[in-house]
Amino acid sequence: MESSASLTLRQDHLDQLRSLVLPNDRHEGAALLLCSTAVIDHDPWTGLTARRFLSRDVIAIAPDDIIASSGVHITVRTQSLVRALRRARDESLVAGFVHSHPQGPAVFSEQDDSHEPLLAELARNRNGRATPFLSVLTTG
Repeated sequence: MESSASLTLRQDHLDQLRSLVLPNDRHEGAALLLCSTAVIDHDPWTGLTARRFLSRDVIAIAPDDIIASSGVHITVRTQSLVRALRRARDESLVAGFVHSHPQGPAVFSEQDDSHEPLLAELARNRNGRATPFLSVLTTG
C-alpha cells in the first residue's frame, strides 16, 4: 500500500525557522530541525499508511559552519549537522535540513538536488541505514 508523509511545525518553531533561514540580507539561510515521528497504519481520510513528522526543536547552524551564502546559494560545513544527528540518535528523533530561496523559486535547485542527498547519506552512515532525513525548502 502507498504511504504519505507530512511535517507539522509548532508556531514558535516556524517563527524560529523564518528568522534563521530568511535573514534580512536576502541571502539564503539554513537551520536544522529535529522531529518526533508518528506512524499511522491506516489514515482515515486517505486510507494510506502515513508518517507524521512533528517539530521538537530548531537548531541554528553555527556561524563558523556557514562557508558562504548569497541570494541564490548557501554552503555549510557538516559539523552542526553531525551534532544534531548525534542528538537525534540519542533522543530517537529525526533530523532535517531547512534552507531558503528568499526570492524563489519554490522548488529545489540543481545544487540542492546534488548536495542534499549527501546530507541524507551522512545521516544514514552516522545513525543507521534506516535513518530518515528531512529536507525542507522555504521561500520569502
